[in-house]
Amino acid sequence: MRVAWLWCVAYTAVAPQDSRERRRGEISSHLWESQHARLSPRAVGWAALRGAGSDLVWAVTCGVPRLVRSFGTPTPYVALAPVFPIVVFFALSGIGQNDNKDSSWTWLGDTGWWLFQLTILATIVYTVALIVRSILRRRRNVAA
Repeated sequence: MRVAWLWCVAYTAVAPQDSRERRRGEISSHLWESQHARLSPRAVGWAALRGAGSDLVWAVTCGVPRLVRSFGTPTPYVALAPVFPIVVFFALSGIGQNDNKDSSWTWLGDTGWWLFQLTILATIVYTVALIVRSILRRRRNVAA
């Protein structure tokens, strides 16, 4: 039953808050009924697996319009701006990785390993920062 609930939390994350809360309430109710009807965890898991397609359709119909509207604001572009140098560093770390010293790009290949590590570190730090920001926003919304 825990897996079914985690699946619910995952696919409802893209929906607006009111739709998300309503859907999670429905699923919570179904899980409570299943538990009190003494259904086996296997039966509940199988039911969740059978309904996964419908769940994804629900998530797309609720979340995609919201996602499309969000690109009309500057927020996604501000959030993605730091990713551009990360991608550039990653691409540059692979250039010139051969023994052909005639290439004017060879010096970039000499920076390859540390630049690759810097890229991975920046990606991890940026991802963690976005996750923390999201958690803090949700906590503020719940408290308000």
